[in-house]
Amino acid sequence: IERLDGVGCLEFDEERAQIEDAILREQIERYNQRLRDFEEKQRLYRNQHERHVDPEVEVRTSRLGRNR
Repeated sequence: IERLDGVGCLEFDEERAQIEDAILREQIERYNQRLRDFEEKQRLYRNQHERHVDPEVEVRTSRLGRNR
């Protein structure tokens, strides 16, 4: 490894930074939309599942009450 002596600098590329920022914001929005879609599907599934389970619970409870 050789040591390089001298002066260097970094330049901020504003245009490229704006492009990268826009890409990342779009990606985050897509992830957030997918998360919202997943949560909505999960909510609908739970609501549908609860509707099917509740009558079964009521039937079982009423049958248990009759046996006493």
